[in-house]
Amino acid sequence: MLQAQWVQIGPATGSNGLTSLFVSGDTVFSSNSPGGSCYTTNLGLTWLQTGLSNANAVAGSKSGNVILIAADKIYRSINNGANFTATSDAVIFTGVSIQNNLAAATTNGNGIYVSTNGGATWAHPITPDHYTAVAVEGNYIFVSLAGQGLIRSTNSGATWEQ
Repeated sequence: MLQAQWVQIGPATGSNGLTSLFVSGDTVFSSNSPGGSCYTTNLGLTWLQTGLSNANAVAGSKSGNVILIAADKIYRSINNGANFTATSDAVIFTGVSIQNNLAAATTNGNGIYVSTNGGATWAHPITPDHYTAVAVEGNYIFVSLAGQGLIRSTNSGATWEQ
């Protein structure tokens, strides 16, 4: 029987725990509470601090050089995580997904947010309810409605169906 060999590779930020982790190609983004967020572009050999130090991220997504982080707001980086800017209202976000310029974010009781410009600005087409996860593929947006299954949009968030 083979035994798994695990090696701690970081980031060592004095954190209490990992709150979010996502991978895109060779880039891995890690958010720690407290301690801020780190990323690696070489699959964990070396880690860099991001410009996002105080947000407790719950989800993240990357498309090209754009990274979106869901926390108390949606934070957007256009330089692979070196700097972030808040681009949404202050609500409790539960998920975020981006592909090309289409992005969607879910909230805990405050609906769904949709962006068609890579997360620079957000529309708020559906309110309120508790949405737990989101995925974007092409013009499709899939959203998990807590305890009630999935809803989807086939036209970048203009209309929705269950």
